[in-house]
Amino acid sequence: MGRCLTADRLARRGLDHPECCPFCDQHDEDFNHILVQCVIAWEVWFNVLRRVGLQHLSPDRHDKLTAWRRRSLQQVQREKRKGLNTLIIFWSLWKHRNRCVFDKAQPSPAFILRDIAEQASLWKMAGAAKLQLLG
Repeated sequence: MGRCLTADRLARRGLDHPECCPFCDQHDEDFNHILVQCVIAWEVWFNVLRRVGLQHLSPDRHDKLTAWRRRSLQQVQREKRKGLNTLIIFWSLWKHRNRCVFDKAQPSPAFILRDIAEQASLWKMAGAAKLQLLG
């Protein structure tokens, strides 16, 4: 919905912001880049989707988030679609972005993947039945 305060939005408001993507340091930071287009985001998406046999749905480096998500979910069985909607990949990417910006952490796909695995495990224990269908 364009509400996250990425560098492009902060700049429009005249606020301090990172010059480049805190993950790759090569592109301007915007919502699509951080969550889908950045090489770090792409690696995370590919690895998560590979674990559930859906790596062919990994985003293209030029995909816009909403179009890619809509297209990908249409290609997944209904039961797995509900499980994918439960995953907290976007949140884990955003939290790690904030760690890189505010805590000067180093970008780490491995750290993000561990966070996703931990969160998924907690959701499963809490009864997220559709998430359990993904494996």
